[in-house]
Amino acid sequence: MMRRALPLFALGAVLSSCSDSRGDRGPDPATADEARALSQAAEMLEERPREDAPQAAPSDEGSDPAD
Repeated sequence: MMRRALPLFALGAVLSSCSDSRGDRGPDPATADEARALSQAAEMLEERPREDAPQAAPSDEGSDPAD
């Protein structure tokens, strides 16, 4: 009986040590530096042209085919 109980006890100890001690609180809030970095990254992404956006046809202004 003791030989069967010892592995079960060890398994229970291992599994209980793997539990999340924070519960269901979720992630910690971002620090001021992290929030600033996220804001800068969002601005950079908004300034970039979208790859899926239709692009304007090249302008023929300034080029004279009669030359």
